[in-house]
Amino acid sequence: MNSTAEVLDRVAADLAAVLRADALVGLSDAEKVQVLRAAGEVARLVDAVVVETVGSVDQRPAGSGELAFCGRFGCRTMNELVQRVLRTDAAGAARVVKAGKVVRRELDFSSGAMLPARWPALREALLDGAVGVAGLLAATGPVEQAGPRIGSADRLRADVELAEYARGLVAVEGDGGGSMEGDGEVDAGEGADFGGDPGTEHRGDSAPPATPEDLRLLSRVIVTYLDPDGAEPAEERAMRARGIVLGRVKDGVIPIRGSLLPETAGQLQRIWDAYLNPKVDGPPVPAAPMPDEGMAGGVRFVPTVDDAPLRETNDFLDGDALPAGDPSCMV
Repeated sequence: MNSTAEVLDRVAADLAAVLRADALVGLSDAEKVQVLRAAGEVARLVDAVVVETVGSVDQRPAGSGELAFCGRFGCRTMNELVQRVLRTDAAGAARVVKAGKVVRRELDFSSGAMLPARWPALREALLDGAVGVAGLLAATGPVEQAGPRIGSADRLRADVELAEYARGLVAVEGDGGGSMEGDGEVDAGEGADFGGDPGTEHRGDSAPPATPEDLRLLSRVIVTYLDPDGAEPAEERAMRARGIVLGRVKDGVIPIRGSLLPETAGQLQRIWDAYLNPKVDGPPVPAAPMPDEGMAGGVRFVPTVDDAPLRETNDFLDGDALPAGDPSCMV
C-alpha cells in the first residue's frame, strides 16, 4: 500500500473512532457548530482528493490497443468505476468525472511539464478546501455553457474572481471605496468587480465564504457582463442547420441524411405513414353494377345526401359510367 493511501486510511480510522466513541451527543451547541465546520472542511478536502485523482487518470489514445483505466478494473466507463469505488449513484459519479475534467492538467509533449488546468485558480481553491465539487461545478457551469463566446483571457479573469469569492475575499478599490455593504455582507453581483481596475486590492475576511449558490449567481453575473447578447436564437440556428443530403448509390440504395424543421418532419412523417401503413390500402373501390341491377322499368333510384326520400331519375347509365368512390352516385 502506498503512503498516500495509508494517510487516508488513518484519517478514516480516526473519524470512525470519533463515531464509535459516541462523543458527539454531549457537545454544546457551540462545539457542535465547530464540529460541523471541521467536518465540512474535511468533506471538501476529500472532494479534492477524489477529483484530483480522477482528473489525473491517464487518457490513453484511441486505437492504442491498451486498456483504459476503468477497463483495467472491469468497468466500461469512468462513471461506472467511480460509482463502484465511491459507492455513489450515477449522478454523483457524473459530477465527479465532470469536475475532474475542470481541474485536469495536460502534459506538454515538448517539455514534459504539466500545463495549467483550465480553471487554475478554482483548482487551487479546491485543493485548499475552500470549495468542493458542488461549488466548483456551480462556479464554472454558466461560463462553460457560454462556450466559445467567452475567450480564454476572460475565462481566466472569471476564474480568479470566482476563486477569491469562494474564499470569502471581496474586491476593494485601492482608495478605500468598494462594493461592500455597511454590515459586511456583499451581494453576489457586486462582490467581485469583474470590470474593475487590474490593480484592485483585495482584503480577506470581508465576507463569509461563498456557498455553491452564491458562486453560481456570481458566475451568471460574469457571463451577463462578458456575453450580454447571449446565445444565438434557436430559430436562426435551426434555419441554417436544416437540409437534406443524398449520398452516392451503394448496393442499389442511396443513403440519406440531414436535419428537418419540426413542422417539415411532421408533414413528411404523415406522408410516410400514409404509404407505409400496412392497414391502409387506400379508399375502397366499389364494384361496377350489372346492367339490370338497381333498375325498375327504366327508373333508377338515387339516395340523397340529406336522408331525404328516394328520388327517381330516367337517366340510364351505360355499363361502368358510375364514378368510383362517389357515394352520392352509387346505386
